[in-house]
Amino acid sequence: MKSPSGVNSPPTKSFALSISLPYSRAQLACALLEEQIDVFYSPTRQVDTGIVCGFRAMPHWASADHGLVPYTELIRAMAGEAFGPSLFCTVLLQVFRQLAHSGDKVIRVSLEESMLPVAPVFRLLSALLLESWIAPERLEMEFRGPMAVETRAMSEEMRRAGIRVGRLVSASGGNFEGDFEMSDFDSFTFWAPELTGSRWTIEHDRWLGRMQDHGKVTLLADADGPRQIEFARLKGFDLIEGAATGPLSPEGELREIMS
Repeated sequence: MKSPSGVNSPPTKSFALSISLPYSRAQLACALLEEQIDVFYSPTRQVDTGIVCGFRAMPHWASADHGLVPYTELIRAMAGEAFGPSLFCTVLLQVFRQLAHSGDKVIRVSLEESMLPVAPVFRLLSALLLESWIAPERLEMEFRGPMAVETRAMSEEMRRAGIRVGRLVSASGGNFEGDFEMSDFDSFTFWAPELTGSRWTIEHDRWLGRMQDHGKVTLLADADGPRQIEFARLKGFDLIEGAATGPLSPEGELREIMS
């Protein structure tokens, strides 16, 4: 992100921490209150006896001196305790109640449309805004996966309410997800397994430039961290370190971020 003077500012560094059910709501709220919040719902395919799901927070306490070693903890939900939209909204409600008076921390709710109907979440957010529990400028919705017509309509309504709307964008094999209009979003989270080589072309750079013209761009750095950190610095992007592929890998499995 460029500063008002036009000079590229250094990327914002953060680490990824995954906290999954079954944590008690009190433990969850306590953990999230201490960190910048990035709540996501990404159930994957069934693994063994349960469904991997959870919340992820990106703490500020990590400094350059701390090193670049993220921490991941994944707990599988017990069989039969599916983490559906109703439970997701219930936990979100508890988190928002705790965060209502927690200063100016931004809450990002990340939705995988193919996994979760967005209507219940949007109704919950609307109720919270009407009750003045949370200021709209502290909320950011991030959509992942194909954007249906209904989702696009909700996105537009959220933006009119003052909620920022973001989009996860990936580049795999040199091809971008392009089934959306950039002007529909205020920010972009970008993941690219390759930032150099024959599959990375000048068209990719131009496409990234167009994203940057429409909103803030955050880069997810994976195992090729040093090269991507330098790339983020040169481009003026914010940076999330330690996220191998974000919550969902291309195969639909939740991977450990880094070990």
